[in-house]
Amino acid sequence: MSPKDNTSIFSYALALSILWIASIGTIAVWTISEEKNSTLNLATAEARAYFNKDQAMRLWATEHGRIYVPATDRYPPDPNLAHIPERDIETPSGIALTLINPARIIRELDQNYGHLYGVTGKVTSLTPLARENIPDEWEKQALHRLMNGEKEVFELTDINGDEYLRLMQPLMVNTGCLLCHGGQDFEVGKPGGGIGIALPMKQLREQEAAAIVSKIAILLILWFLGIVSLIVGAWIISRQVSVRQGMLQKLQRSEKRKSAILDTALDAIITIDQKDLILEFNPAAEKIFGYAREEVIGKKMAELIVPESLRQQHYEGLQRHLLTSETTIIGTRIETTAMRSDGAKFPIELTITRIDQEDAPLFTAYLRDITINRQMAQQLLHQASHDYLTSLLNRHSFEQSLQRLLDNMSPGSQHCLMVTTHP
Repeated sequence: MSPKDNTSIFSYALALSILWIASIGTIAVWTISEEKNSTLNLATAEARAYFNKDQAMRLWATEHGRIYVPATDRYPPDPNLAHIPERDIETPSGIALTLINPARIIRELDQNYGHLYGVTGKVTSLTPLARENIPDEWEKQALHRLMNGEKEVFELTDINGDEYLRLMQPLMVNTGCLLCHGGQDFEVGKPGGGIGIALPMKQLREQEAAAIVSKIAILLILWFLGIVSLIVGAWIISRQVSVRQGMLQKLQRSEKRKSAILDTALDAIITIDQKDLILEFNPAAEKIFGYAREEVIGKKMAELIVPESLRQQHYEGLQRHLLTSETTIIGTRIETTAMRSDGAKFPIELTITRIDQEDAPLFTAYLRDITINRQMAQQLLHQASHDYLTSLLNRHSFEQSLQRLLDNMSPGSQHCLMVTTHP
């Protein structure tokens, strides 16, 4: 294989390698992006689940109207509820009870038991009753957006250096809310505040990183296998091309030898297919039969060089051989008659060979014009029996005739011999 061809193959392999690297890189970027989106979607769904938990607790507490707990040093009466009649009551047995509102229930659940699920929930508003419900800066911005009609606000933020997904949805005012917030101009059915959720992202990010590392490792293995396959494929193709080019060169040399033989052969060489169509017609055939090669290629041989009296015999013999493989002339030298382009008939010596191919056989005929040979034979025969000067039968011919008469003489027959002399 030429260095140019070798360079071309490896150039294609290099281009495919670059394309493969770009494809793997694109898939890697897409995979990382999908993992991050998946983590965010999972975190959002988890945050919404925690929000629904706090929302359910708040609705449960609100629907009961008033919920009382025992007043103790750890849980004294809430000064923020001092304006509510019967904030503090006593049971017939003397147990002091104090009113607890839904926001405090949710706050204390998170403060006392948040470690069980690791997610912080907070009820807040722009006009909170309790100091503990005062919104931070992010919550203020989220509350303003909720008051302007947004249904949900969520964002990835940092809290004390750790990443959190913060989510807030509005708290819709119902009749039970007015017990504590009756003097704050809240309207039933309108947003009065929001429940905020702060979901830590550390564990989800660790899971995300592990998934990304695993998938990138698989992509790297695919990348390596692809590059190795391209290198091996380029080497195999290079070898195959080299072998094919070697065969092509041999074929070209063979074709050149064939062309040289056809062009310089003294005998006519004609190749036909199973339909009697001419495929090859060498220069000697052009000279002998008077046709140019371009005139006969693709035409039936019998109609051009076989005398009409012999054509039927030619076609029948060809069909019989194709059907039964029987033949009387293939591989045998015979003498027959051919026809030139002007219709003149002349004797030829003919040999036919069969060339088997995958689809159909071909037949090559080697023809030699023996007109001169026959003329020379007739001339030699004449010279052997006639005098060169007088063209009369010579002594040898006379003796042969005399001997035949003597050999064939029957009893009782008589012959005479007359000899004349010239002065």
